[in-house]
Amino acid sequence: MKRKKNLYSQIYQIENILSAYNEVCKNTKNKRRVANLKEYKSIYISRIYDILINKKYTVGPYNKFIIYEPKKREIVSQNVQDKIINHLVARYILYPAILPCLLDINVASRKNMGTSRGLKLAMDFHRACKIKYYVRYQDDFLLFHPSKQYLKYCLKELENFLKKEKLNLNNKTRIYKNTNNFLFLGRDTKCKYARYRNVKRKIKHRYYLYKNDAITLNSFISSIICYSGLCKRNNLLKNTQKK
Repeated sequence: MKRKKNLYSQIYQIENILSAYNEVCKNTKNKRRVANLKEYKSIYISRIYDILINKKYTVGPYNKFIIYEPKKREIVSQNVQDKIINHLVARYILYPAILPCLLDINVASRKNMGTSRGLKLAMDFHRACKIKYYVRYQDDFLLFHPSKQYLKYCLKELENFLKKEKLNLNNKTRIYKNTNNFLFLGRDTKCKYARYRNVKRKIKHRYYLYKNDAITLNSFISSIICYSGLCKRNNLLKNTQKK
């Protein structure tokens, strides 16, 4: 791979900072925060420009909050300035350097890929598993091979590797026949949601949390929008497979 040069200078170009700023505004669900961003737009952009051109960036404090899907857990997120700088670093340094090295089966957080692409690959490979295949979405992955013994070997090698990193596979990890049903990214082999991830039950649970002041109205509405989007993508994927 050729060495990439002059990447850093791209992240403090005003037009690039402005583009990242607009993207963060677009993806921020909190409308009050978006209004604040737009009100102090010039301050954010000029401050980020000064920090980056003088190479004085340090990561700010994290925002912490609780979510209840699929279980209660604490989430940390970065402040607006850090998000904008992350977008700049990813777009103008990491993407040019890393994306050419990634296989198409590595689908997480990549443009025109993501969950839909991962599910489509999984379904395609499941139907044609006479050859080895591999699909990965962040820490979820599938391996396909006609030999059960070889898959056992792969599983052992994965466990040994993760052990060195002080990590381990969860108890859902197992070897399936291609005629068995399995779950990947919340869907089964027919691209349907698994029972324990039933959308209606999840929304009902979110409503219960909202009524008991465990989550905000904004969080409840965001869940409905999210599940609606997942269902639309799910129907689109099934229609694509039929074609």
